[in-house]
Amino acid sequence: MFCSRLALISAVSASLLFASCTDSALRKAADPPATPLLSRPLGWAVIDSAYVQVFDIPSSKGVVLGYYRKGTAVPVTERRFEQDAANAPAWLKNEGEEPGWIKASDALLFDSPEKAATASRSLNAK
Repeated sequence: MFCSRLALISAVSASLLFASCTDSALRKAADPPATPLLSRPLGWAVIDSAYVQVFDIPSSKGVVLGYYRKGTAVPVTERRFEQDAANAPAWLKNEGEEPGWIKASDALLFDSPEKAATASRSLNAK
């Protein structure tokens, strides 16, 4: 009795395993929709350093595309960590006047343009 149940469970498991590996349509249908809280843009970054370089890739080994001054507010869409660095610094992808990657340590993050504008005015007043 135990052996027949074990054989049945093994057969069903094996057939499900093989079916799931070969049918990509089933896997696509099983993907859940994006969760807005997790997939929304990061928000806005306000530059906190005197000058910040904008790179073409999330690495200090990239090409410098431009610069931002302290107090500049830019929309941020992505965060990544540098793969080849020992301390793995975080990078922010900005979509401002100089699109590219800035170091997260050089910016303050805000969830709305209004909050970023308030912070920008405060930094520029100093």
